[in-house]
Amino acid sequence: MALHWTIDHEARLVDVTAEGSLTSADIKDYLDQVAAAGAMPYAKLFDISAVDTAFSVEELATLGKSIRQYAIDGFGPLGPLAIVASESHTHLQAALYADSAGSNRALQIFRNKAQAQAWLRGRTKSR
Repeated sequence: MALHWTIDHEARLVDVTAEGSLTSADIKDYLDQVAAAGAMPYAKLFDISAVDTAFSVEELATLGKSIRQYAIDGFGPLGPLAIVASESHTHLQAALYADSAGSNRALQIFRNKAQAQAWLRGRTKSR
């Protein structure tokens, strides 16, 4: 599988690393498991720096819509999302996703993991 993640219920954090070829089915499986674990409201650190898949704008819009559906279906609000995209092609994919996501969640794209972690810590301190 191209996605590896851990869910830290105490810290209310989902830490995800994606690498190689990534499919919509991989993301859907990840989302289903996170929702089943009750972690949709948690902060998410999603590192796509090592992904070589290029999703179309339509695929990214569909992904954004399916993620918002989890909140509609009662899995809680969507927690803040920090996307790490150190390579130009992954940064562009992250920006396209962010533009198409259209949700009320806090979302930022970072070039390195340390900056993303610091931003998430600032978002979760008051919770």
